[in-house]
Amino acid sequence: MLAGSPTFAENGPAVTKIPECQILLADNPLLASGQSGIVAKVYVREGDRIRRGQLLAELDASVPKATLAVATKQTENDVNVRYAQAAADVALAEYEAAQESNRIQPNTFRRIEMRKLRLEQERSRLETEVSVHEFELNELRRDEAAALVRSYRIVAPIDGIVSGVFKSPGEAVQVGEAMLQCHSTEKIHVEAFVEIPVLSSLRKGQQVNVVPEIPNPAVESARTDVDGTVFFIGVLAEVNTVRVLVEVDNRDGLLLAGTDAVIEVPAD
Repeated sequence: MLAGSPTFAENGPAVTKIPECQILLADNPLLASGQSGIVAKVYVREGDRIRRGQLLAELDASVPKATLAVATKQTENDVNVRYAQAAADVALAEYEAAQESNRIQPNTFRRIEMRKLRLEQERSRLETEVSVHEFELNELRRDEAAALVRSYRIVAPIDGIVSGVFKSPGEAVQVGEAMLQCHSTEKIHVEAFVEIPVLSSLRKGQQVNVVPEIPNPAVESARTDVDGTVFFIGVLAEVNTVRVLVEVDNRDGLLLAGTDAVIEVPAD
């Protein structure tokens, strides 16, 4: 996959053509399970178009869902918090009333009684803090249970097409085991191995043209080339060539992954 020599377009400026470039999928993730278990449902099949965030499959999550239901119910009950707050208000009111009585009539409440009222007020305040803390812990337990339930689901990370389904309902799956594969054709990478002397005509961020040798036959388009951007230029030479990657917006689907293309680099 070597760069050719500069050529001249008819009545136009010189361009450098880099032939035999490989068209690659930019996003082609394998989707793995976050838990071990039994596949409950698979909602897609190969060839289906998917959207980012779409639920694709899920494992049997009966137990974590039950845990989530309990944790959610606990967060709906704030009786202990409200009771502790009410008790603290009463204890504070009693202490302040005793202070007021002693102001009007000294020694209505003896010092030891005042200390007991003060201690009761402080105890009620601390019990309120404990109740609030426990309620907040219940909310965190609910969030933890919800996160566990989500880990039993496979969700699409990109907009694209399902290219592989490796598990069916009823099958066992281990943590990290691939269940599906999807790919996106909206962004395509074109890989070239460029001869070192030609590197001087390339720079990161440069706009180039990509001409597919075999345009996608399933796509009707008046264009025979697409615009691309150089986003990677290697720093390691292999057999006097350096790897270069061009990113292309392929939303019209003209480029077909796995085929070859020619990169045309216009003269500066």
